[in-house]
Amino acid sequence: MATITSSNGTTKSQQQAVDSGYPNPEVSPSAGRRKYSAPFKVEVLQKLDHLGRDESGAYLRSEGLYWSIVTQWRRERDEAYLASLGGKKRGPKPAASETAQLKADNEQLKIELERSRLVIDMQKKVLSISEIFAPRTS
Repeated sequence: MATITSSNGTTKSQQQAVDSGYPNPEVSPSAGRRKYSAPFKVEVLQKLDHLGRDESGAYLRSEGLYWSIVTQWRRERDEAYLASLGGKKRGPKPAASETAQLKADNEQLKIELERSRLVIDMQKKVLSISEIFAPRTS
């Protein structure tokens, strides 16, 4: 069946629908993805928690929702709740510059410690040499 298109890009049936005052019966070719707000999701989940199995199915049909999307919303809600419960370290976090300063100080102290150990080793060697050459008094 051939479609007749006018100069402005509308088909004959579309033009008749506009002329007659009735809504256009043709479906738009690109349906958009449905997005739900957070308050709507919370409202639906709270209502479903209080309804029985048969009632919840009827409610979902009336809202145009599927069990799969509700299951996903429940999973997201539970994960957010668990994330809010634990694992947070208490107290202020050190600034990055403070951490860098502490690391630099630590490296400097390691160098000083190594020098001190070398000095102590040298003093031990000098003491042992001086005992060898020192005159013995008996």
